[in-house]
Amino acid sequence: MQFRFENLDESTRRYMAQELSRDLVYGTLYLSPRLTEEGRAVYPALLEEALRWHGPHWLADALRYADYLQPYEERRMGDEAIQTRVPVTAAEMLATDEFNRYYMRGVCLRALAEGSGVVEVYRGRDSAEPRPASQALVGQRLSAAALLEDLRGWPDQAPVLGLPTGYNSGLSIRLPGLT
Repeated sequence: MQFRFENLDESTRRYMAQELSRDLVYGTLYLSPRLTEEGRAVYPALLEEALRWHGPHWLADALRYADYLQPYEERRMGDEAIQTRVPVTAAEMLATDEFNRYYMRGVCLRALAEGSGVVEVYRGRDSAEPRPASQALVGQRLSAAALLEDLRGWPDQAPVLGLPTGYNSGLSIRLPGLT
């Protein structure tokens, strides 16, 4: 299902790239354990290109077609560790989640720079069975500064404001009145 990024334009993309640069400087770029060693090496450049010029589908294709994802991962079943296949949707989930996270960070920076300081939660991807926590957030207006700080800590820290609501979340944010 296609994700709608309502404020994805040149201005937002600049802020997204700025946030990626920040993560690279501070060493806080999320590198999925599903990435291969080669995938980890090229991921920052692929992500930057996706943020500046493309989108999550381009990033997912780049990860998948170059075999930058591990074919197997270890899972715990009680006391036992077993090898399971990485889901076929892993590239799409990683690309969409990370693109959306940088998009939201970019929208937050833009809201702060343009003076409103407020963002609005919306459903960026339709869901047949949306999470109740997600539904409760749709339409809420949040402080862009508080959300930005929250997003900078994800996925290492649980989000205080509830965004994202988890991996593969269909929620995003927009500038109120600019849709």
